[in-house]
Amino acid sequence: SLGQYEQAIEDYDHAIRLDPDYTKAYYNRGFTKNSLGQYEQAIEDYDHAIRLDPDYTKVYYNRGFTKRNLGQYEQAIEDYDHAIRLDPDFAYAYHNRGFTKDSLGQYEQAIEDYDHAIRLDPDFANAYYNRGFTKNSLGQYEQAIEDYDHAIRLDPDFVYAYHSRGFTKDSLGQYEQAIEDYDQAIRLDPDYANAYYNRGFTKDGLGQYEQAIEDYDHAIRLNPDHTYAYNGRGIAKDSLGQYEQAIEDYDHAIRLDPDYAEFYNNRGFAYQQIGNTDQAKADYQKAVELGSETAQRNLDKLEKNE
Repeated sequence: SLGQYEQAIEDYDHAIRLDPDYTKAYYNRGFTKNSLGQYEQAIEDYDHAIRLDPDYTKVYYNRGFTKRNLGQYEQAIEDYDHAIRLDPDFAYAYHNRGFTKDSLGQYEQAIEDYDHAIRLDPDFANAYYNRGFTKNSLGQYEQAIEDYDHAIRLDPDFVYAYHSRGFTKDSLGQYEQAIEDYDQAIRLDPDYANAYYNRGFTKDGLGQYEQAIEDYDHAIRLNPDHTYAYNGRGIAKDSLGQYEQAIEDYDHAIRLDPDYAEFYNNRGFAYQQIGNTDQAKADYQKAVELGSETAQRNLDKLEKNE
């Protein structure tokens, strides 16, 4: 709890006052500050611990973890590199370095790190999961599913693995199987908004518009700022001819993210269906300004038919 973390920091403060060279106290205080989201202060403590003990492997590892939380990906990788040099069998350091490389779009290198982590620890469920996630980013869908399968065998309650496997199956057009995975993710975590959203997206693709709307409704109840759920619900309502209601959803999505071209394009389409060509043109033009080629085609077609 928050109070326990704060009490722990006070205890580490006291230990450091008694012994200013107490390396582990700086390390533990940094670890606790990281848990509280005090990332900059955590790094200061890790820095101090490293000055006292330049070969303290876990400090480099955890400083890398904290730097990643701050979006300092290149610096985080340097810390993981250092941890690995000190301990070449540190599976978690390879894993987290891979995870950070994935964030930089260095997918092939990320997979190499996950491979190494798995060789060191063949039961490392998260390494299979994240390798699958990276393979999905590369379009290696079948291989990604194999990794998700392995992660689930190791941890049958791995919610995110079911969800991500469902997402990948959707990409392969395996819609019914994708829904089964989303169902399982929801059974394990009934408050998982993205699982409802993606299940709704898949149901929409199957033409199950009413059911899709129910899933989008649920996602929005769990996360009222879920822009894509509003957009997805709007698309499903378009398919049912509920254009006025669809426009309300697109309005909400645009309020949450006014720089996303697809929302304007979709709203333009709904306005066009109810005969409001002026507003449709305005939305298509806005979407074009934001880089939508689809909106340009829709605008050209609308103007040609006038």
